[in-house]
Amino acid sequence: MLKKRWPLWVAGAMWLVLLGLRLRPVALDVETSTQAAKEAPAFVYVELRGEVHHPGIYKVSAESRVFDVFKRAGGLTDEADLSQINQTQTVYDGWLLIVPSTSESSAATSGKISLNHATAAELESLPGIGPATAEAILKAREHTPFTSIDDLLEVPGIGPATLSQIEALITP
Repeated sequence: MLKKRWPLWVAGAMWLVLLGLRLRPVALDVETSTQAAKEAPAFVYVELRGEVHHPGIYKVSAESRVFDVFKRAGGLTDEADLSQINQTQTVYDGWLLIVPSTSESSAATSGKISLNHATAAELESLPGIGPATAEAILKAREHTPFTSIDDLLEVPGIGPATLSQIEALITP
């Protein structure tokens, strides 16, 4: 009796194979959705130093502005100099923001060039600094402001000889 039903078994097996081919799970593009989540973080970390009441690292909304972070840090001290800080700028992840004091800013009036505030033209006025090196300095300070003159050694195109030529002419 089994011999007579074999065509039925073969047809049933073929039907299951064909049905199985149509029931494949749909592959989700998990990588794309993960990248989208990484591209738009809900929160970022910003570090504040200098003339704020409570320096430290703050977790803030990705849409926060500099003045929002100042509020979280308890505000600015009386010595804070905001002449070179755009308080309406949107913060970004990993940003180090140093609020200078008025006494530090007075170094600018002493004729020294501030690495954190100088324009490309001002940097190019320094001996041994050309357009490419000036641009490298501007890019370096976008990621991390200079906290000391020696930080310049991390900038491509600046070595100990160039630093020794300009160290009396600059401030962080």
